Amino acid sequence: MTGHLGEIKIVAFNFIPINYVLCDGRRLKKTSNHQLHLIVGDKYTYDNSDDTTFAIPDLRNRFVLQPETSNGLGVKKGADEIVLSMEQMPEHNHNVSLEVDNISGSSEPVISPKDAFLNNQAGVFSTEPSTDTFLAGISQNNVGNSQPIQIKNAHVKMVYAMCIQNDPNEGTIGEIKIWPNAKTDGSLGAIPNGWRLCNGDLLASSQNSALYSIIGYHYGGSIARNEFKLPDFRNRFATGITRSEKVGATGGKTNIRLDKNNLPPHNHSVKLGVNNNTDSTPHTQLPNNAFINSNAGTFSEEISSLATLGGISQEDKGSYEDIDVTNPSLGLNYIICTQGIFPSAGSNGGGEGVLGEIILFAGFRARFSNYILCSGQKISISSNQALFSLLGTSYGGNGSSNFDLPDLRNKIPLCVSKLVEVGKSGGANTIKLTSENLPAHNHNVQLAANHGADGRRVNISDSILNKDAGMFSTKETENTYLAGIKEHEFVGQEIDIRNPFLGINYLICINGTFPIRPTH
Repeated sequence: MTGHLGEIKIVAFNFIPINYVLCDGRRLKKTSNHQLHLIVGDKYTYDNSDDTTFAIPDLRNRFVLQPETSNGLGVKKGADEIVLSMEQMPEHNHNVSLEVDNISGSSEPVISPKDAFLNNQAGVFSTEPSTDTFLAGISQNNVGNSQPIQIKNAHVKMVYAMCIQNDPNEGTIGEIKIWPNAKTDGSLGAIPNGWRLCNGDLLASSQNSALYSIIGYHYGGSIARNEFKLPDFRNRFATGITRSEKVGATGGKTNIRLDKNNLPPHNHSVKLGVNNNTDSTPHTQLPNNAFINSNAGTFSEEISSLATLGGISQEDKGSYEDIDVTNPSLGLNYIICTQGIFPSAGSNGGGEGVLGEIILFAGFRARFSNYILCSGQKISISSNQALFSLLGTSYGGNGSSNFDLPDLRNKIPLCVSKLVEVGKSGGANTIKLTSENLPAHNHNVQLAANHGADGRRVNISDSILNKDAGMFSTKETENTYLAGIKEHEFVGQEIDIRNPFLGINYLICINGTFPIRPTH
């Protein structure tokens, strides 16, 4: 398997080809890998206790992310999961309110005050009056357990391997490689001749007609000035395109802000309590965990005909703070071939490709005869026996007559930690929160007391319980009864957690050189 010393290739099979090593952060001797060390340097070496060795990039469970500058090479950042704080929740309450009903209601007594009426019969809410039942305060539950939220973007596990034996072939114009440095001075280990950093540079179309014919203005540019842009992968993941998105499509963000519609369906089980004890002393003016006195129908520290039940009070919780959803990544560069083999329909992508190798291609059409898009196609085993011997059913298929190619549409390849993980899919581009993901909280819902006792409030949330009739009304009446608690729930809309990305073609070699396994 040929390649430039230090370049990183992606392969879809579950072994490391000869002359390559897994990008697992291993340390190599500087003396026996002098040229590779000149290319890789010490940016990926985080422990300098042994200055006779250096580390290669560790991409296990990390995405490649091109930094803004070379100072970002080797920088690790991001996380697989986050824990939501109270400040990151959208400001909200549940619009808890007391309800009233203008009819006599059901004749069946019920114990729970929700959707029932207060009529003082034997400690229950019912339609028949009684002087032996008193209204207690509010009860409510905490919701939330701060369960971590998985934020890793949709991916497919594959092998990322670094070339440790130099045997370069000519690149294909528009092909993109992963490269460990940003040197452009022509020295050993610098970006190879005919390749350029994918940093959105403007090129003159007249001087780069071959590349222009392949990528056009899909990554930007100016028709008026006859200039086109190279792909810009700075701070963007390389995400496989779908049919609905062309190469060059961008999107995603590293910080998101929730709104109320993103909250999961939940409530706090707010309830009105009742008490069957006619002797409800000591009395209190605070309605929470207290009872209405049977003689006055009020909350009070002493029997009084002036203290009457008010409405509901509640607190907003949340502050709309941004949430960092940066995925795990490692700073490496992408480079694009600007001079090389032109990818015509009969070309094979830069010399003979390696069977099962994955390449990135910036063109808006895949033109190779030996490469096809990674879109999960089912292909025949009988017509592709060599490739099947490498992939098997790692990506799907029945294994008897067909097998699947990798599907990288709207996904990113992710380096395995163990070779047995090859082909496993994971992550997601959108998530839905559950109540377990929320920080534990309630809204301090309370019943208010009112000392005016005029019984003329119309608004339910601010109305009072009339002391004579024991109900909410605009005037004294025996036809309006206190119902239970009404509490709003939320809808739980999906949240887009995609990190910034640039749409690109992922192609797999289906006809090429069979990769050689190492002998040890």
